[in-house]
Amino acid sequence: MTVPLFLKIPGTWPGIRHAVTTRALGNLSRTRAALGDPETSRNRLAARLGILPSDLVPIGLEHGVRVLRLGEEARGSGADRKVVHDTADAVFTDLPGLGLLVTSADCPAVLVAGGGLLGLAHAGWRGALRGVLPALLREMVAFGGLAPYALRVGLGPSICPSCFEVGPEVAREAVEGGYEARVLRRGGRLHLDLAGILQDQARAFGAGRITILDSCTRHEGAFWWSHRREGEAAGRFALAATLIPSRAG
Repeated sequence: MTVPLFLKIPGTWPGIRHAVTTRALGNLSRTRAALGDPETSRNRLAARLGILPSDLVPIGLEHGVRVLRLGEEARGSGADRKVVHDTADAVFTDLPGLGLLVTSADCPAVLVAGGGLLGLAHAGWRGALRGVLPALLREMVAFGGLAPYALRVGLGPSICPSCFEVGPEVAREAVEGGYEARVLRRGGRLHLDLAGILQDQARAFGAGRITILDSCTRHEGAFWWSHRREGEAAGRFALAATLIPSRAG
């Protein structure tokens, strides 16, 4: 089996370019450079999006709900390892040619687009239950003066419910948040459907089309890095996207 370097979230995404990197492209985590040169992988990803590598801006993994808007001040900051967007799990922009990037090794990465805006979020179980996706949707709607249905939501690959066993404290938090239907009990063990929670949130918000790249990171080892499968030896794949400048169509 030949694994492609890049995949896409299903559906049509007018006005943006996006890519989900596979394991075949290599590691995208700068903190795990021993697993493969992340700069080489970033350069190839930027070329795929048609932007400069320095304009491919990563977001941090704080597991919170802070949302940042990135504009012209962020251009070129992808070359800097210590920038302000390291403190947020969701970002959006209205600036064409600025690339947004989020890495993962099991957690869902979320793509949001519409009305000339582009957003990305990292939604592990903490961020998902705390509402990082609704927070991003609210900020984008408010900034753009949009109706909720103007935004499309896409979920990248993530760990499936069968593989995502959780402890009782996580299950309790999900139930208290109104997601009891997404807590599964199998053989006396508790499992959580993260992608299902995010889809529920997007629907409740009133977002338009919702699509998912339905692939389990733990099961599909040829395609994805997985912390649950590999532990600290796992690298990171990425979801990245950019708004297309009008002159490029």
